[in-house]
Amino acid sequence: ISFGVSKRGRNWQSTNLALQKALAKHQSSGLADAARAYRAILKRQPRHPDALHLLGLTAHQTGDHVRATRHIKKAVTLRPKEPLFLNNLGLAQYAAGNLAAAELSFRRVLAISSENLPTRLHLGTVLAVQGRDEEALAEFMALITDGQPETLWHAKAGQALRQLGRLEEAEAQFHSASELTPQDVELLASLASLIQVHGRNRDAIEMSRRVLEIRPDYPDVLINLGNCLIMVEEIEES
Repeated sequence: ISFGVSKRGRNWQSTNLALQKALAKHQSSGLADAARAYRAILKRQPRHPDALHLLGLTAHQTGDHVRATRHIKKAVTLRPKEPLFLNNLGLAQYAAGNLAAAELSFRRVLAISSENLPTRLHLGTVLAVQGRDEEALAEFMALITDGQPETLWHAKAGQALRQLGRLEEAEAQFHSASELTPQDVELLASLASLIQVHGRNRDAIEMSRRVLEIRPDYPDVLINLGNCLIMVEEIEES
C-alpha cells in the first residue's frame, strides 16, 4: 500500500497534533491504537479526508477489506482526484475480490498521473487475474519501456506471454528477470519449467539443478528434473 497523507493534507497535518500522533502510532504498527485515534478525529470532523483514508488503511492492513473500501471511498468522495486515495482504494477493492472496481480505481489514478508506475503494475495485475493477458502485457511492457528495469515487471510480462502462448518471448522476459535477481528460486523454477515446455530437456536439467543448489527440497523442481532426466534417457536409448 501507499502509506501516508495526501499532498494537500500535509501542510494542515503539520499543525494538527492529533493526526500526527495517530500517524506515528500507525507507522509503528500500532494499528488498533491508530484506528481509535482516527475515529476520535472523525468524531470531531466527520469529513476529514486524511483521517478517513488512514482509517481505511488500518482496516486494509488487518484484513477487513470491505470496511477499508468503505472508508477510503468516503475520502475519495471528498478528494476525487487524489492519486494516493484512489490507488489505495483500488488495492482494498482488489483484496476484497472486486476486480472491476479495482481496475476502475487504478485507471482513474493513471488518468490523473500517467507516470505512476506502481499503479500501472497494479492495473496489469488486475487485468492478468481476469484473464485479460493481452491488456495486462501492454501495461507490463509499458513499465519495462518507461522505467528502470525491475525484476517483477519482467516476471509479470513473462507470465502474461506464457499465458498467450508466446513462449520464446516469455523465456526472454524470465531471463531478464533472473539476470536482475539471479538467486530468486521462484524465477529460476519458472524459467526451468518454461524451457522444459519448449522440449529443451538438457537446458531444463541444468536450470533445475541451479534451483536445487539454492533450495534442495523444492518439490516441483525435483519432479520436473526427474521427468527431464527420463525424457533424455529415452531419447538416448531410441
